[in-house]
Amino acid sequence: MCEALRRDPVEALATAVDILAGYLAEAPTPALGEALTACRRQQDRLEAAFIQAAGRFATNREYAAEGAPTAVSWLKTRCRMSAGAAAERLNVARQLSQLPGTDQAFHSGEIGYQHAALIARVTQQVGAEPVRKAEGDLLKWAARFGRPGRRPGRRQPSLRPALPPRQPVVRRLLLRRGPAGSRRRSHAPDRARSADASGSRRREAG
Repeated sequence: MCEALRRDPVEALATAVDILAGYLAEAPTPALGEALTACRRQQDRLEAAFIQAAGRFATNREYAAEGAPTAVSWLKTRCRMSAGAAAERLNVARQLSQLPGTDQAFHSGEIGYQHAALIARVTQQVGAEPVRKAEGDLLKWAARFGRPGRRPGRRQPSLRPALPPRQPVVRRLLLRRGPAGSRRRSHAPDRARSADASGSRRREAG
């Protein structure tokens, strides 16, 4: 790495963006497709680096030194993001720290930000262990998703086959006696009844 890049890589990045913008503005139309594909790949790599750094920034509570109550509020103000976009990126940072294969694929540009965000949401919902077991299949799915030549309207591949099945839940109404004899209603999951109901439906369908 040259000394100028080592001293200020952000300034070097700004210069590279200026050069790239000029090239894209004047590039012949037949060359634009390949240029846009390469540009998006590098943009995803930059997003991966940003997210990893944002995760460290949040973990170390550096935002508090600047008077921000949360990392989300700091990103919203300083990085011009919506609260939802900031929260999603911090979630990607948290979840991908448990998924080294996905993290590496994101940093290398093999998968894009949308792939990484979707895998992170699944990890948040079902836990890191089942996702790690299916990580290879998920990355293959991500590599196929949106590939050139895919016909419009064709169904997208699903993450579900790679993950353990969920047990259906039936909620039952419970009456609990509260203070001064009052009654409170609450809904609780009844997995046993759910399994029975599921079996009954299968028998009726048969």
